[in-house]
Amino acid sequence: MTQGLSLICYTGEYEAYAEGHSALARLRCIQGDWTGMSDNLRMLAETRPELALLAEALRHHLAAHCRAADHSAQEEARRWLAQSAIRFDALPAVAGVDPLRRFHFQAYLCAAHVRARLAARAPQAESLRDVHAYLARQETFAETHGLTGWLVQIWTARALLYRVEGRTEDARRLIGLALAAAAPRGYVRIFLDDGDLLRPLLESVEPRLHDDDLAAFVQRLQEALPGAAAKSTIIQVDTEQLSDRELDVLRLLAAGQSYKEIGQQLFLSLNTVQFHVKNIYGKLLVNKRVQAIEKARAMKLI
Repeated sequence: MTQGLSLICYTGEYEAYAEGHSALARLRCIQGDWTGMSDNLRMLAETRPELALLAEALRHHLAAHCRAADHSAQEEARRWLAQSAIRFDALPAVAGVDPLRRFHFQAYLCAAHVRARLAARAPQAESLRDVHAYLARQETFAETHGLTGWLVQIWTARALLYRVEGRTEDARRLIGLALAAAAPRGYVRIFLDDGDLLRPLLESVEPRLHDDDLAAFVQRLQEALPGAAAKSTIIQVDTEQLSDRELDVLRLLAAGQSYKEIGQQLFLSLNTVQFHVKNIYGKLLVNKRVQAIEKARAMKLI
């Protein structure tokens, strides 16, 4: 029994460590700190060599997204894909959901997003058939085991692939499935990493939605995506400046993290996170996460 509990504790710490570094890398990407992002993922690869593929895949995914106008970042990603162990056509279906297999899946998911972005830049140069085939195999596994989070990620990735291929109806169908599954569970971050590619899809499906709750979720997503225009005049808030800790919490909120995840990343209790969020809302004169993110971006706080 003691050995079993020790294994469970180790597994939890292992996952928290990997997810923590991934979240911090995303946060630094949002802040425009490319060097910090790369250093964070390099540390993950060095301390957990078995996660080196995930660290490298996530680095290229974030760099290609955050520096979309930087041709060199995408060319570096193209070279990495050609030289790395990423081979979609040679992969069997996932056989389990232990941490290492899950992180392996996440690495290939990041690589799929990189392939979509490269194809968006040069449609004729990229064949995505092998990526579709791999994701279809994982989709079958996820459906069989009721892995809703995986399904949302797979459908979103495939929708982006279809979009850059010009298969608009297929893209709308899959993003519709992803949104319908994500909305009741509050999944947000999944849609943020490639918001610039995703926005046209969201705009095209929103008028077709007949469910008010789903339509509201899609609208909130569009408002949370980077570059969203503020829909109301920003009031100059005459309050005390947000503290450094409140800014940390605010940036993780913008990255789509839950209160529990924020607490894990910043080593805070859930009550302390809720206290900081309440203070942030009060200082920004808002009462919702999306409103806080929108106003903070307009005020250039994040």
